[in-house]
Amino acid sequence: MQEFDERYENFSVKGDNLSCPDCGDFSYSKEFWDRVQVLRWLVDRPFIVAPGGGFRCRFYNETLKYFAPDSRHLFGAALDVSTKGWPGDIQWFFIEQAQNLGFSIGTKYPTWIHIDLRDGKPVRF
Repeated sequence: MQEFDERYENFSVKGDNLSCPDCGDFSYSKEFWDRVQVLRWLVDRPFIVAPGGGFRCRFYNETLKYFAPDSRHLFGAALDVSTKGWPGDIQWFFIEQAQNLGFSIGTKYPTWIHIDLRDGKPVRF
């Protein structure tokens, strides 16, 4: 299992829902996590990762109701951040800052916001 280096000071592979809930593996994109750390500093509040919202192995990904076969979670370049308890203005600030950092953003979920880094122009869904 890959470990973070010290530059990701606000995150831990152990205990933060970052490793695959099925197999326990973890892999990450340095470019993605460099931006996630900047987003965390800008938002200035803890990011609680939704269960299964970090790295996913292909098997686990395919068990999900709305899985994408090419999910960025498979490459350690996606994260589902819980917004439970966040006021609306903080959620909008998070989205605005994520967009400024070049993330694609998914807001169709009731209790979390998806961010990922993909090839091409970022999208919103």
